Amino acid sequence: MKYYTFHYNKKMEEDGIIKGYMTSVDYEKLGFNISAYIIIKADYPKLKKMKLSYGSFLNDVLKNLSNASIASLITGHERDMIVRLRAKNIDELNKCLDTLRGITGILATDTMIILGEGRRTSAIR
Repeated sequence: MKYYTFHYNKKMEEDGIIKGYMTSVDYEKLGFNISAYIIIKADYPKLKKMKLSYGSFLNDVLKNLSNASIASLITGHERDMIVRLRAKNIDELNKCLDTLRGITGILATDTMIILGEGRRTSAIR
């Protein structure tokens, strides 16, 4: 890395623009051969009675799913959040879905198994 680039990156770290660095993991080499997106419809009246915001509910969902790699709040299509799961096989994915369906506050789920992906990048273009 050139001297200028190093100091430029250091400055962006100090300014909070660069928050950290990530490791790129090959999940298939770890045996996680199946990835899926799970779209969740939350039961808003039930969450309100439980005094849970969508954000705290999302954190509760993540605590119950060790196979979840990321979860996000979303809008549209009458759904509230999306979770990405990784599993070693269909049986493990199904167990994760059973766990998810058992969480109080979830009305419905839609599962989409990922068949292929493009190159991942975090670069801004």
